[in-house]
Amino acid sequence: MSMKRSGIIYFLISIVLIFSNVWAMENEEEKLNTEKAMTYWNEIKNKHANELDALKMYFGKYSEYGQFVPEVERLLIKHMWKNKKVEGGRFVLSNVKIDSWQSLTAVTITESPGGNLKMKGTQGGNILGAEAIHRWKGIVRDVKFENVSGSLDKYTFVGEQDDPLTFGCVYGVGYVYLHGKGKIKLPDGKEVRLGY
Repeated sequence: MSMKRSGIIYFLISIVLIFSNVWAMENEEEKLNTEKAMTYWNEIKNKHANELDALKMYFGKYSEYGQFVPEVERLLIKHMWKNKKVEGGRFVLSNVKIDSWQSLTAVTITESPGGNLKMKGTQGGNILGAEAIHRWKGIVRDVKFENVSGSLDKYTFVGEQDDPLTFGCVYGVGYVYLHGKGKIKLPDGKEVRLGY
């Protein structure tokens, strides 16, 4: 093998190792944040006899704590699904069709400079399936999810970077605001500010 070729191979292996280490550090940080959030949730849950009261406390303090995990967000979604009503006067887009099949999707949605939709996170099932969670960061316009009817293609979402606008899919209720800061531009042009 030539010296030039072995140098290129060494360089490529170095790049792969660097990216692997960065990815591992990001995943470790995310894991620690999730563990902290679950510890916080368990502390609150142990102080309240009623799970719904504990959820209200957890979501009421999110700006102080700043970390959410889908498992806890889904508990709130399940309460709304079971009772077929929105808890705490939350904003809801009731005309968005939510699929009855449970979804394990929990994604952060952004828009690239070219206007393409980018999703980061876990995708398991229909993007608009029951219990799916969407976090909107930055400006995202005319959302068209592939192979999904009743999409959000007439809406514009504007979520803050450090506290993204977060919605949950609640079957029988609609697309429900959970927490975060930002605004939505509705198809009729009206803007709704949330979380301020």
